Amino acid sequence: STWVTLLKKLNLRVFPQHRAGQEEFSVQFQRSKLGTKAAYHSTTLRSPRHHVLSMFLHCKYFKKGKQQFQWNGTDESDFEGWLDHHLPMGPHNRDMHRCFFHPANYQSRHLTSSSRRPHGLEGGEPFEPDVRAANRTYWDLDFVSLTEFVHESRCLLYYRLKRNTTPEALAYLDNNCRCDTPTHDGDTVKDNV
Repeated sequence: STWVTLLKKLNLRVFPQHRAGQEEFSVQFQRSKLGTKAAYHSTTLRSPRHHVLSMFLHCKYFKKGKQQFQWNGTDESDFEGWLDHHLPMGPHNRDMHRCFFHPANYQSRHLTSSSRRPHGLEGGEPFEPDVRAANRTYWDLDFVSLTEFVHESRCLLYYRLKRNTTPEALAYLDNNCRCDTPTHDGDTVKDNV
């Protein structure tokens, strides 16, 4: 949702346009059903391990998750139980996701699913999404940000847009996206950007 807010400020015709859960819709659903008039399609990915932990914490501490399930103790023991519920991950437990999310291949399903919200494996969604389709969707997107690197992703986006963006984005780029030294031996940095 951070990216929804940032992209909206850039005056791009982007989808999703609101922080109202639409950012959780699968990329394919966004492109084919909701964002057909958008000129710019983006998504955010994150470290798979961090993402699974985030899904668990959302399930445990979100109001609906607290009401639906008995959590037995520490985050560590509850996380272990939540994962055990889904293991071994396979088609045999496709409809048994606990809380809102089935953790198996979630981000790949987000890229390939035609479902509105690919949280579970209901409706015939494949347990192992087609890697070629996920790669094709990824490369067809205009921009992919990384949750763990919001600042760096923001700098890359603003640099990529250059003069086709707002004065605020250019100011952010000028004031916050400078490399004082090369990032790798032998690299040169043009204009410290």
